[in-house]
Formats: sequence, structure tokens, C-alpha cells
Amino acid sequence: VLDLGSPSDDTVTAAKLNTDIISGQTALTAEPDDTDEFLVSDAGTIKRIDYSLIKGGGRYTLLSSQIVSSAVSYVDFTNVFSTSYINYKIVFDRLRVSTDGTDLEFQNYTASGLLTGSSDYAYGISQTRTNTSPSDANATAAYIRVNHYGVGNASTETAAGEVIYFDPVGTGTSHHKLMIFTTTNADANGNAVGGFGNGRVYTTSALTGFRLKVASGNIDSGRFFLYGAND
Repeated sequence: VLDLGSPSDDTVTAAKLNTDIISGQTALTAEPDDTDEFLVSDAGTIKRIDYSLIKGGGRYTLLSSQIVSSAVSYVDFTNVFSTSYINYKIVFDRLRVSTDGTDLEFQNYTASGLLTGSSDYAYGISQTRTNTSPSDANATAAYIRVNHYGVGNASTETAAGEVIYFDPVGTGTSHHKLMIFTTTNADANGNAVGGFGNGRVYTTSALTGFRLKVASGNIDSGRFFLYGAND
């Protein structure tokens, strides 16, 4: 028996590796775990690295969610804005209301509580629907309305939308807080409605959270998600 022993250092070169050294191995059938390791060349030095350090990050990170399956007066997300993120996105869908033709409204929390004053907010809406193109605006309001011609409450009628808050916490106390939104819903007359708009919160204090409510009645059901933007 010929005993060749172990190869000495630096004798296993690229030329001695078979071309199927990777393709000949068992294949992963799912995304690698964070602790799975890869080999990389760091300026000519071979090193290992965990997958957690090289995997791509999404545009948004899910921070909190709520599923409503029975009637509530409002949906609160409290103490969710922080300096961990600059911008935030809210997504809601499958939203059903108890009162036919009611509108959706946002209010905000600061460290002092919920802002509900008649001059705490301003908003503007531009909408289209199957029979007209309404718009709405208010320079001094107790909420930010994100739709205009109401959400229908028939069993087939729902609302959905996205809201983005820009820097709701802020690094200082010099600016008011801004948001934009896009919504779609079926109205009380069965029309398809779509719209977009903007809101302003008349405070220089950091926002800590928000409330989504309806102008009258209850939110019967819906899904609500808060994301932090990976800017």
C-alpha cells in the first residue's frame, strides 16, 4: 500500500480542484440560515463569513401588526415611532366599516398624548371614482382624512391604502410632521374610488404613534401593518 501522507501547505491549488466541487454537492432548497457560512477572498486572504452579513435587506422592515376581526372604535399603534427609523409606512387592507359612507381619519400621539384639537392637522385629498372626481381639503382640522366620498359597508365593500410618515420623530423640534397617502375603496353607492393626498401635523414635538378611526361607527374588521423604512 502506497501511503502518500497528507499534502503539505499550499500544495492544493486551484488547478487540483475538480470543476464540480460546488455543483457536485447537495443543493440547498431554501434561503440559507443566518449562521450558514461562505468563503470569500479578502484581498487575497481566504476568510469565512456568515450569511447574515451578506444577505440583502428589504426596503421595509415589519415592526408591528394588528388584525381586527370584531368591531372596534379605532386602531391604535402607540409608542411605535422612534429614532431607529427615519420614515415609516402603514399598510391597511380588508378594512370594513359599520356605518355606510363613513370616512377614514388619522390622528397622532406625542409623549403628551393623542392630538385631537380642532387645529392640530391639515390635509388635502384628490380622488377619482367611476362617476366623478371629487377633492377635499381642510387647513385646520382635528384629524387627517384619507378619503372623501365614504367607505361603503355592504358585505362586498372594503377599503385599503398606504400611508407614509416622513421623519415623524425628527432630530430636532423645528419642523411640523408630514405624511402622504394612497387609498382605494368602494363607496356607499357601489362606485370604485381611488385617491391620494397629504397631511400635516401642526406640532414640532416627536410623534410616538397614530390612531386610525372612522368618522362615525366602528371598524368591523381589517389588517393593519407598520413598517420602518431602511433608508
